[in-house]
Amino acid sequence: MKDIIVRADVPDDADDRKEYVTEGLEAGFSSFMLREGDEAFESLGRMSVYYVKDGAFMDGSMESVDIDDPEGQERA
Repeated sequence: MKDIIVRADVPDDADDRKEYVTEGLEAGFSSFMLREGDEAFESLGRMSVYYVKDGAFMDGSMESVDIDDPEGQERA
């Protein structure tokens, strides 16, 4: 089984990133990629959070895979 993690770290504007998290929680998602510095978003609800810096997971334990092509889907 694979986990779905909502990537909420992409928009440059913090309000847009916060909206991704809010909408994701409302849709039933519970895992999010957040930027370092977005720790306050954790108060929006119960969630698992994975922090990224410059697009890479800060603890190095995972990697992000885009699944918009067959190669990415195979890697996932």
